[in-house]
Amino acid sequence: MNVIQKAELFLFADNGPEFKHTSVVCEDGDDYFVAFMKCRLRKVPNQLMKSSDLKGFQLSSEDVFPCIDDVALTKAQCLLSGACYVKIPSLLDCQPKKENHVNKLLLQEARILEKLKGYQHPNLVAYHGYIERNRQLRGLCLEMCFETLYERLRRLGTQFDIDNCFKGIQRGLEFIHCLGYAHNDINPANIMFRKDSTPVIIDFDSCTLIGQELGEKGGTMMFSDENATHSSADNDWYSFRLLRNFIDDQMK
Repeated sequence: MNVIQKAELFLFADNGPEFKHTSVVCEDGDDYFVAFMKCRLRKVPNQLMKSSDLKGFQLSSEDVFPCIDDVALTKAQCLLSGACYVKIPSLLDCQPKKENHVNKLLLQEARILEKLKGYQHPNLVAYHGYIERNRQLRGLCLEMCFETLYERLRRLGTQFDIDNCFKGIQRGLEFIHCLGYAHNDINPANIMFRKDSTPVIIDFDSCTLIGQELGEKGGTMMFSDENATHSSADNDWYSFRLLRNFIDDQMK
């Protein structure tokens, strides 16, 4: 089984964080297997053999990918160019014997990106369409950005143009709000850059109409209002300020 996603889980104790296990997502034919391993992330191999010693659970393709029989979406045409990043759901937080909603979130994000696609705003990630297999939405085809916000900070240090970055994020958010939506998950991992230094907002699986309940997804810890229950522009500006403070601290 090919390993496609992996992450370490820590529990917080009195003496600090304690390693619990590494969650590993593997492709198992057309389905997926989520394994729990006692080794650290760096020791996880690229392939795993299923055995009685490997603890975890199975996810069917229906658990992960939504059916698109009755959905009006654009089919991607860029697969052979190598210029796209294909986003699939993160299965690391899925739980056995529970409805994990990853298929619903993927379809929700596809619908949001479809609405934004026609505007081609420079500070929003470009969406090229979806990938289909067996009448399922198997991935979202997005532009390949140059680097993450973290990578840019490490590379440029004090030369990082913080004002240009946040002006771009602000323009992107104002545009989303004008359409009646809020992003609801502005954090360092959801800001990337093109080669020309344009900041780009990514990850729209928390984006929904202003006023709607946030539902399964919401903001990221340390960068969101924990009391927020509904989609709002206020959520975005609250996270925007926390993000600015975070970057300012990193550059000191």
